[in-house]
Amino acid sequence: MATQNNSKVVVIGAGIAGVSAALKLVYNGIPDVTLLEAQDYIGGRVKAAMIDGSPADLGAQFIHGRTGNPVYEIAAKLKRIPFAVSINPREESLTNPGNIFYTSSGHKIQRDEVNDLIPLLDEVVEEEPTDGNGKSVQEALESVYSKFLSDNEGKINPAKKEVYEAAYRWFSKYIQVDNATDDLSLLSCDSEYVVLPGDRFTDVDNGMSGLVATLAEQLPPGVVQLNTPVSRIDWTGEETDNPIQSSGSKPVRVTCENGNTIEADHVIVTISIGCLKATHKTLFQPLLPVPVQEAVEHTGFGLIGKIFLQFEEAFWEDYRESTQDNYFESYELLWLDSHLPTIQSDKSKRKTKSGHPWWYGFHSVETMYSHPKVLEMWLTTEQTELSDDLSDEEVMAVCTDVLRAFIKDFPVPDPLAIYRTKWFNNPYIRGTYSYASTQFRKQDKKHFGRPVPSYQDPQVLFAGEAYSKEFQSTFHGALISGDNTADLLLSKHGLKPQTKLIDLVSP
Repeated sequence: MATQNNSKVVVIGAGIAGVSAALKLVYNGIPDVTLLEAQDYIGGRVKAAMIDGSPADLGAQFIHGRTGNPVYEIAAKLKRIPFAVSINPREESLTNPGNIFYTSSGHKIQRDEVNDLIPLLDEVVEEEPTDGNGKSVQEALESVYSKFLSDNEGKINPAKKEVYEAAYRWFSKYIQVDNATDDLSLLSCDSEYVVLPGDRFTDVDNGMSGLVATLAEQLPPGVVQLNTPVSRIDWTGEETDNPIQSSGSKPVRVTCENGNTIEADHVIVTISIGCLKATHKTLFQPLLPVPVQEAVEHTGFGLIGKIFLQFEEAFWEDYRESTQDNYFESYELLWLDSHLPTIQSDKSKRKTKSGHPWWYGFHSVETMYSHPKVLEMWLTTEQTELSDDLSDEEVMAVCTDVLRAFIKDFPVPDPLAIYRTKWFNNPYIRGTYSYASTQFRKQDKKHFGRPVPSYQDPQVLFAGEAYSKEFQSTFHGALISGDNTADLLLSKHGLKPQTKLIDLVSP
């Protein structure tokens, strides 16, 4: 049993970072923890829609990597790794390769028809960081594609070149969605992201939201306060040798929107970087140190959307069997400039910056492991922003018509229902996850996520996926960040962690 400490800690945000930090503290000697959550559920950007009685993750959906991944270890201990997935992992890669492509002219092509280009683009994403030269992914992709066209000049007829152009745009859309940014000129090639050994996309029985729920259940009663947004964090702004000081008061005061205040020795802030960007100048008094503010402002944070279409039957399964395809995972969509579809169900007058309808450029439609009658579509930042205010009926009709425009081999029936994300207009989310931005400077690394006023006097600490540079944007990055931040506080108080998160769960 860990030695008990009488420090008071407030954790703001009950996503997986907040939950993991609270658990680590409570079970290792700092039991006086309050976890404040602005919304009416635990999970933050890990949330599910219930489809046929089973959760479909609107936020984090996959475990990325196995070896060295505490989330995989927890899921495996809970016996939530599907057997078929555990014995037949998909290729370890940063990208989803895709096998079946449909063009907007309604023709099906196989991957090998564009396979001389796509691996070259893959290398841009897979290559090691370039020591901070600020090169963007857009620059790198354009350079590779330009060289590809130059090397094949005179060998590619106009029709084939149009397919390559569409494949290039398809790949760019995939990278935009995967990194939550529409502007690849802001996505740095110098990401420190580490690919853990094992499948990049491991499904989880009962969803990622189920993992959060299981962990949150281990928190003692009364720790979590839902529907409690925080409006202000007052901290001293000055480093002291003994912050839990002679005056008898605690150095941090947290004010909630309901008027309640909590005095604490430490506050761990786990709100999204999007929220922090929007609120830090009003949230903290005094303001965060300028270098810390700048590091926050220079961190990339973006938005993607998901659309789930539920059908009466998995009509694509019949097609797979009739054509003896071994395994259907996704249809990739190639938009040809010479065959842009007209979607009559689209009533929106809003256009993208390039002048296209919001649905232009959908890059794929995928099956879901746990929902055999559901197809999933992913939206870029701009597509999500433009469609969020549209009715479910219109979005469902548009998505169906887009699929029918591309897939001519078999009929696409009307869906029964639609489920989709609503992150953009949520003031407590403001996006999905962070990315390595070209605006992030070397000096920002020193200050991003550091405690204030200092490591020696950690009054305000930060945790979340954005602060895990090796695993930025991931569920396991958020969990590790919360865990590490709790360890820092435990160390500050002379406590040695004896209980790990995985020790708290059982099948």
